Amino acid sequence: LTNSNVTSCSAGVSGGVIYAQYVASLSIAHVAFTNNSAATASVLYLQQTFASSISNASFTGNSADDDRTIISDSLIDWKCQLGRWMQRDGIFTGDLSAPECKPCASGYFGRSQNLSRPSCSGQCSSGHYCEEGTVDPVPCPSGYRMPALGASSNTSC
Repeated sequence: LTNSNVTSCSAGVSGGVIYAQYVASLSIAHVAFTNNSAATASVLYLQQTFASSISNASFTGNSADDDRTIISDSLIDWKCQLGRWMQRDGIFTGDLSAPECKPCASGYFGRSQNLSRPSCSGQCSSGHYCEEGTVDPVPCPSGYRMPALGASSNTSC
């Protein structure tokens, strides 16, 4: 599914836009999913769907009785910006977007893609700090040093 705006689709049970089961691959790119609905999984319900990828997609204003936007028991390859991460499977709730995804946690950095945990690429090194969404650890100001790992701001130095 590419280069589309998908609006106001609905399903009585699962997968307001896409219900995919035992599918070899699914690719979503440059798609805006807006105001779709279902009892659960307002946009995507993926069961044993292999090689799924999502890039440049937004999920906004979709509604489900349980607030679940996506349910997937298979891995999804999200194309996120550096400094960002997205879980690869499970339950996704509320509004989502890629490449924005979720920022790496404070005290951690993310300098590669396909990150799937808030700890991203790893903990910020000593002598540096990492605010939320940091790509590369930032050196402490001149004359200051943070001896421990995981500083979340320059005030920690």
